Amino acid sequence: MGDAPPPPPPLPKPTAVPSQKLYAHLLPSYKPRNVNENNDSTGDSSKGFWELFEKSARILPDPFRDRSYVVWYNCSVRPQMQDGPKCGLVALSIANKIDVDVMFKLCVDLGFTQFGEMFSANWMTQLVNNYELDSRFTAETFETTKMSWSLVQHCLDDGGFLLVPYDLGTDMKIGFVNGTRAHWVLIVGIMSTNDDDDLSAQPDECEQILKYSHNGPKFVNEGNLKYLLGFHGKTRRMCLYGWDELITSNMQLHQPGKTVEEGFVIPEEGINKTLSGKFVILKPNK
Repeated sequence: MGDAPPPPPPLPKPTAVPSQKLYAHLLPSYKPRNVNENNDSTGDSSKGFWELFEKSARILPDPFRDRSYVVWYNCSVRPQMQDGPKCGLVALSIANKIDVDVMFKLCVDLGFTQFGEMFSANWMTQLVNNYELDSRFTAETFETTKMSWSLVQHCLDDGGFLLVPYDLGTDMKIGFVNGTRAHWVLIVGIMSTNDDDDLSAQPDECEQILKYSHNGPKFVNEGNLKYLLGFHGKTRRMCLYGWDELITSNMQLHQPGKTVEEGFVIPEEGINKTLSGKFVILKPNK
C-alpha cells in the first residue's frame, strides 16, 4: 500500500467579534427652569435613564462606538404612541401634556387637518398659540438655517423643546425620501463628544462612556460628533439623531406622501414652503 495522505491543515481560528459595552456614568438629574415634575415623567433615576438609552443605543450609527459622550435630556416627559397620522400632535402632546384628541378637534375646526396630519410648521405654531388650547408654551417658527447648538442649548435650558419635521426612514432611522414619509419629532435633549471622529477606526473592543450633565444642557459642549435626542409617536424609545443628518432630512421635504384627493389637508403653497427647512421652538410661558 502507498503512503497515507498528509493530514489536512488546521482550521483557521474564528475571528473575534468586537464586543459592545455601554457604560453609563449617571449623576443627579438637572431640572430645567419652569419645568415641574409629574407622575408621567420618565424620571431622573439611573434606571429610567439607562433603560431609555440602552434601547436607543441598538440603532446608533457606527461613529457612536468607542467614544465618550456627555448627555442631557429633559426628564419631565414620557413617550406616547400615535394613532393614525397624528405624529405632530403626539409630539406636541408629549411636551404640553394636552390630550391629542383635544388638539385634533381644534385643528379640524381651524382647517389645519382632516385625519391628524400637520403639513405646516406655521399651523403648528398657530395651534400652540391659540387661546382655546391654553398651552403652557408659546411657539415660534424658525428657519432651519438658524438652528445652532447654542440655540438648542438655551431652548432646553429654559425648559423648552423643539418640534422638527423630517423623513422617517426604516428602523426608526432618519430618511431622505423627498418628504413622502414626513414625520415630526420632539427634541428633548442633546449628546456630544470631542473624541476622535475617525470613522475608519475598528477597535477590538467597543466602549461607550455616557456621562450625564448634571449642570444642564449648557454644559454639553458642541463636539466633533453631536446628536439630538427626541421622542416621536412611532416608538417608545428615546431616539438619537445625528445633527447633520436630521437637518439634511428636514431641508428636503418637498413632496408629501399623501394627497388632497385622499382627503388630507395640504397647504396650497406646498410643503416645500411650509414644512421643508422649518422647525418650531416651544418656549414655556413665564
